[in-house]
Amino acid sequence: MNTTKIYALTAGWSLLIMALLAGFAYGYIYDSLVDLNDASLTAENIQGALPLFKVSILAWILIFVSDLLVTWAFYHFFKPIDRSLSAFTAVLRLIYTLILGLAIYNLIQVAIEPKASQLMDHLSAFESAWSLGLVIFGGHLFGLGLLSHKHQKMPRIWSLLLLIAGPAYTFTSIGHLTDWVPAEQLATIEMLLTLPMTLSEVGLAIWLLSRGRLI
Repeated sequence: MNTTKIYALTAGWSLLIMALLAGFAYGYIYDSLVDLNDASLTAENIQGALPLFKVSILAWILIFVSDLLVTWAFYHFFKPIDRSLSAFTAVLRLIYTLILGLAIYNLIQVAIEPKASQLMDHLSAFESAWSLGLVIFGGHLFGLGLLSHKHQKMPRIWSLLLLIAGPAYTFTSIGHLTDWVPAEQLATIEMLLTLPMTLSEVGLAIWLLSRGRLI
């Protein structure tokens, strides 16, 4: 197996694993347990489902590790296309991943002491850190879109989706951090941008897996 194939398959499988784990850890567990407007209810939910909450933390840790693998694989896969842009894009993803690690640390603190008095501070810190990370992640996706556009064999639909998804992540995450966009309007914007934001990396992952078998 040549190295390019290894990079393609590593990135593809890691992206799909992350998508599944994120849907489980955030979309299913976190959203069902956490209400940032009700500390008592959130504390009660987490205390009542603490083993499940700890499983979600394990999922987040696996996402962190997968992100590191993706950073490494993407850099080497796209390096022949544009070494400088590939390195810059990899650095952005690495910074995002390190910030994600800080966010996960706050979830660990919640699991250690799931009391309402401190719980909301850690959950708010998790939300803020993750949103900050996604601002940078948007820049990574935009760079990835440029690299994908330069790749002669990659379908243009994936580069287009990445070029849309990158600014979308950055814009909506800044909205969450600063509240400069009213919550209802931000929710509407996110709903409209859900498709490119969701399909961009998943679609790229599927292409990499199919491409990896042909390299």
